[in-house]
Amino acid sequence: MGINLGYKLGGDAFWAAVKDQKIELKEYGSNRLNLIKLLVAGQTDCYVNSQQAILLSWRQLKQENYRQIAPLVEGAIVSVEYG
Repeated sequence: MGINLGYKLGGDAFWAAVKDQKIELKEYGSNRLNLIKLLVAGQTDCYVNSQQAILLSWRQLKQENYRQIAPLVEGAIVSVEYG
């Protein structure tokens, strides 16, 4: 799983699975780095973040013709926060 450095998204069950080493977590400092290093490079199968933040960064990469970008597949909602 990929996540932005310092973010605590995912909820208690997610972090318990990380602690128990059931999930391998990779952290990078931005949406762009996560998408490029993790998803596009095939280093991980999933990236946890705000849907809108991911979609915005994904569209920007596609507009720049960054490598060959496969379609993005949205997974389950792991947590919800209101602000």
